[in-house]
Amino acid sequence: VVDAADGTVTVADAANNVLRKVNAGAVTTWAGTVRGFLDAPSALQARFALPIDVAHYGSDGDKKKLLVADYQNHCLRLVVCGVVTTFAGVPQTAGGADGAFGTATFQSVSALAVSGDVVYVPDYTGRTVRKVDPDGSVSTVAGLYQNQGSADGLGSAARFQGPCGVAVMLDGTLVVSEYAPAGL
Repeated sequence: VVDAADGTVTVADAANNVLRKVNAGAVTTWAGTVRGFLDAPSALQARFALPIDVAHYGSDGDKKKLLVADYQNHCLRLVVCGVVTTFAGVPQTAGGADGAFGTATFQSVSALAVSGDVVYVPDYTGRTVRKVDPDGSVSTVAGLYQNQGSADGLGSAARFQGPCGVAVMLDGTLVVSEYAPAGL
């Protein structure tokens, strides 16, 4: 859920594969149609597959940018002025590869945390926490792809059961929540 300056709340409606806006009690669909994948020049033509989280991502003059964690399309999407594009990951290609825009893959993006122009993403079934730079390049900051466990550690020595949430503290520290076992 993202609160805009005008009081509008944007909701990722995963069950219906759309994004909705709520303002003064009125609910409208403003992005997405049917389940699938399609980048589009009109948000209502775009297709998502289980959009699970949204977050503001900077601004370009008067143009608000919105990031979408598109869980079953294995990518992050960017919405600017109603135009939907792929921001990171290879759509409909699951994996855990780090790399440049168009080559990095996600297993299952489950949330978003934005810090400046950097995005952090817990990759739920990939069992990692990933960092996305403004150019769309992706790197793993914690965990090792599909190596399940529960262990504190630095970088790839850390183990997760299923990271499903992430937040960036004021000092830059990442806090990761997990679905199983429950904990932070």
